[in-house]
Amino acid sequence: MSVIAIAALSGLPHDELVWQFGAWALVVAALVLLVGLPVAAYSLVRDARTRTWPRSIAFAAGTLYMTLLVVGTLL
Repeated sequence: MSVIAIAALSGLPHDELVWQFGAWALVVAALVLLVGLPVAAYSLVRDARTRTWPRSIAFAAGTLYMTLLVVGTLL
């Protein structure tokens, strides 16, 4: 979701409607990750069957995205 929003924002930088949609899409993606990452972390720690490489990579990618978002917000 955030990749599509970033691509739309980069592709149409002068369209105000695209910026409104893209900005809200990024906010929604961040909120989903804010809830989903702790749930995923608990699941990965609690149950060994969920520790597959695709889930671990998805968790790492989500954590990296949120880290970049926080660092970008603070700077």
